[in-house]
Amino acid sequence: MNAVLIAVAVFIFGTVVGSFLNVVILRQSLGGKRHRRSICLSCGVEIENRDLFPVVSFFMLKGRCRNCKSRISLQYPVVEVLTGLFFVLAYQHSRLYEPLALALADGLTLAAIGAVLAVIFVYDLRHKIIPDWSAVALAFLALLRVSIMFGLSGELLSLAFLWQVLAGAFAAAPFFFLWLFSGGKWMGLGDAKLMIGLGILLGYRLWLPAIAISFWLAAIVVLGLMAVARLLPRGSAFKKLAALDRKSEVPLGPFLIAGSLLTFWFTANINSVFFFLMM
Repeated sequence: MNAVLIAVAVFIFGTVVGSFLNVVILRQSLGGKRHRRSICLSCGVEIENRDLFPVVSFFMLKGRCRNCKSRISLQYPVVEVLTGLFFVLAYQHSRLYEPLALALADGLTLAAIGAVLAVIFVYDLRHKIIPDWSAVALAFLALLRVSIMFGLSGELLSLAFLWQVLAGAFAAAPFFFLWLFSGGKWMGLGDAKLMIGLGILLGYRLWLPAIAISFWLAAIVVLGLMAVARLLPRGSAFKKLAALDRKSEVPLGPFLIAGSLLTFWFTANINSVFFFLMM
């Protein structure tokens, strides 16, 4: 089958998974409260089947509920599209491996990891907290991935595998000690838990560059938002961003995820980028 057609099919499947992830995020936000069907959070009316198609329904409805016309959060199409794109990247990455068993293990585990990261990314961004279950799931999936990949390569008992796993502890340690010494004022414990899984995924060579890139991304985004917000006129919907300052609480999880993914996908040139940023 044509690789492009497969990628399109993978993207569509990813958006469906992303739609399910939105439900997971919503239920987590509501404290685990369940509904038999998806509902509008404004009017409480059950959403019709024709309005449940990922991405497409949002644009067909022009971003509003069919019943009460209230705005639908952009979170829904964004999570669906990003999950679809990540699934495509996982598929593309899996094509680097042979035999087929190794390629399937790579693609499927990366897709599952991407799904968990999507939940963590959005939930931490909105609520400034990382659910424990999601950090545990990420660590488990990362460990499962490296175990399968090293096992199929005949290196499960190698020193390289041990260092890959220990990278999770090394990556989490700085965040744990920052949390410990500051009493939670400088850093949340959730960031340390998140880095366990990301560290295992990245390995001992990449976890440090990933952290450096994550902090650079955070600085660029936060300072950029502050600068843009200060240029906006009074009364602007984005003016509240100007309230950001050195004392503002900024969720670090999304930046750790973004930096880690950039590092993972661009490992070929990452060391040169890391040393350039440190100059």
